[in-house]
Amino acid sequence: MKKSIRASLLLLFAFLVLVSCQMDSIAASDGTYKDGSPKTIISLKSFSNKLTTLVFNEAVRLLNREFISETDPNKLLDGAISGMSAYLKEKKLITDDFPPVSLNKPYTENYRYLIKIFRSEMDKHPKLDRDEFLYSALRGMMSSLGDPYSVVLNPEEYKIMNESMSGGNFFGVGI
Repeated sequence: MKKSIRASLLLLFAFLVLVSCQMDSIAASDGTYKDGSPKTIISLKSFSNKLTTLVFNEAVRLLNREFISETDPNKLLDGAISGMSAYLKEKKLITDDFPPVSLNKPYTENYRYLIKIFRSEMDKHPKLDRDEFLYSALRGMMSSLGDPYSVVLNPEEYKIMNESMSGGNFFGVGI
């Protein structure tokens, strides 16, 4: 995987982690803006759903543009669904895999199916860690490439990898 795609995905994931939280809604303050328009309360759930959509779109776009071989967007979505199934099975929340995407259907239809599964499982299991569930989908997407060297790392995993690649942390007298 090229450095630019790794950096782009890392920034996207870091942003996701920063905005994820357990609040139901956020608001700047009560009242109106200087122009008289009302300040609105933004549903964090709605924002989080849009952010999830952005992450999936951006991951597919980056892989299509940057991966060394040609990628099939529908296979990427199918990989994401497999990743979500594996995660939910590991958590013992489901027993069977979700039906795969149809490779004969248009990408947009399969994309809607992926988002529908993601949102419905988040609604069914409110204690499910959204970030880990999203990472599992992205890991499934990456595994669908068939390249053992292309992986998704969360920020902590990325930090550990960078430390080990740069020689790690050394203590003591340097002789």
